[in-house]
Amino acid sequence: PEMYDQYTQLHDATWKEVTTAMYEANMRNFVVYYHKETGLMFSHWEYIGDDLEADMKRVSDDPMTKFWWSYCEPCQEPFSWSGPPPSQGGTGDWWTPLQCLNHCGAWPVAWSSEHPDPYHTPCNPSGKTSTSSNPPPVHNRSG
Repeated sequence: PEMYDQYTQLHDATWKEVTTAMYEANMRNFVVYYHKETGLMFSHWEYIGDDLEADMKRVSDDPMTKFWWSYCEPCQEPFSWSGPPPSQGGTGDWWTPLQCLNHCGAWPVAWSSEHPDPYHTPCNPSGKTSTSSNPPPVHNRSG
């Protein structure tokens, strides 16, 4: 909760380099939800490619995505993690996998030609956003 301001600053205008890397890795409709009372977040996204492992490696090897993660990681507390965070080469499930119990409706990927979402409502209390050249102050990089 104490990093809500920074997290929303990052995500109200997700860096173009990051959304491009995700898009090129066949990720669509990436959404993060926040539950205020518990301080918990969860995310979901759709994959439209045919080699998930290779596409996820491409994202995790992208220098700008790692730089982005170095600002996101201090805002998150994974349930189970040991070792360096993903921005520093750590591997595993930073986001705890969830089991889908139900999915009603059609596939939303038809809207994937536009990114970022033109209908997104910003959440940062101060109206702040960030870019790769103007990131927020807290990150987990050393040096």
